[in-house]
Amino acid sequence: MPLRPPCHLCLVPLAAALWLAGCIEVPELDATVPDSLRDADYPALLPLDPSLFAGETPEAEAAAIKQDLTARRERLQRRADALGAPVIDAETQVRMQGGVGR
Repeated sequence: MPLRPPCHLCLVPLAAALWLAGCIEVPELDATVPDSLRDADYPALLPLDPSLFAGETPEAEAAAIKQDLTARRERLQRRADALGAPVIDAETQVRMQGGVGR
C-alpha cells in the first residue's frame, strides 16, 4: 500500500501559488492609450479583397482528390498484377525442364 503524505502538506504548495499570484501588479491599460487616440473616431471598415475567396469550390477539390485516388488505385493494381505474374515465362520454363531432364 503506497504511503500518502498528510493532506495538510498537499495544501502548502497550493497556498504558496495563490499567495504569489496575488502579488502580481497588473498594469493599467487605460494609461497606455494616448489622448489623441482616446477620442478618435473608429477607422472606416473596408470590404475584404475578393481574391481571398478565389479558391476552388469544395466540389472541385473533391473531384480532384477522387481523380488522384482513382489514378493511384489503378497504378497500384497494375503493380499488384505484375507481381502476381509468373517469374519465369512459359518458353524459358520448357527450356529449363528440358535441360534438367538430360
